[in-house]
Amino acid sequence: MICHVWLLMPVGLKESTVWGYKQIWNQHLKPHFAGVKLKDYRTHHGSQLLTTLAKKLGRRTVTNTKNLMSAIFTLRREHGLIETPMPRYEAADSHHRAR
Repeated sequence: MICHVWLLMPVGLKESTVWGYKQIWNQHLKPHFAGVKLKDYRTHHGSQLLTTLAKKLGRRTVTNTKNLMSAIFTLRREHGLIETPMPRYEAADSHHRAR
């Protein structure tokens, strides 16, 4: 499970960026990751979420969600909390390009 994600966020982010990340976390990612161990998380899990979000949210929100997901995996790996490779998400991007 993901917990204390804000303790790992880089220092120096603008207040508005942190606020936006917290919004994305609370609205989309926290429910998505509930009960999931990162070692069991696979690319298709993230792609399914982003594809679903792309159907109802704006491009910037989907991109920011994808970026936050990538940051979570990167920071966790850098801190030795996971060993798995970072998932790559593509479904949402291809959906937006088609618009």
